[in-house]
Amino acid sequence: MRLLVLGGSGQLGTQLRRFTLPLGILLFAPPRAAIDLRDPTAIQRLIEAQRRSVVINAAGYTNVDRAESEEDVAFAINAGAAACLAEETGKRGIPVIYISTDYVFDGGKGAPYAEQDFAAPLNAYGRSKIAGELRVSAANPRHVILRAHGSIALMGRTLFEQFCGLPKSENASPLLTTNLVVQLRRGIWQKHAWI
Repeated sequence: MRLLVLGGSGQLGTQLRRFTLPLGILLFAPPRAAIDLRDPTAIQRLIEAQRRSVVINAAGYTNVDRAESEEDVAFAINAGAAACLAEETGKRGIPVIYISTDYVFDGGKGAPYAEQDFAAPLNAYGRSKIAGELRVSAANPRHVILRAHGSIALMGRTLFEQFCGLPKSENASPLLTTNLVVQLRRGIWQKHAWI
């Protein structure tokens, strides 16, 4: 199996690269500087050149606060690039996994959300991610959308600094990126009947 991870230098991509891969799994995770996600031609060339069994879109505009003033950039990456990637993989019958967020919800439910719950994002970041979800699901029938809550990696800023900026919630807690990688590994490498 040949696996492509967009966002190879981000939190999730870095953790995926650190995991020991089972025999027969080849991982290609280019760093952010290797591809301009706002350029559809660059995405098309990447998918054409890197014929893969599965593509994980772990790339994204994730600065929630800055997205308010850079909404066009957030949408270009979280929705536009995601749609382009889904279209290119869909044309080739390649499954795509889109990493999304619980920010697509308004937090008012008072209980854990289910995937079919109505999305009502409160900010530009959430709006860009739900737009990405909708466009991915329309462009590639072989898609999976994973919504993570407060993903935290033990890299870059300290864990303490990252926790300080997260809102407290009775219904969810931050997710260590390594735990998300473990779940991805189970889903892709051990139970990949959908591939």
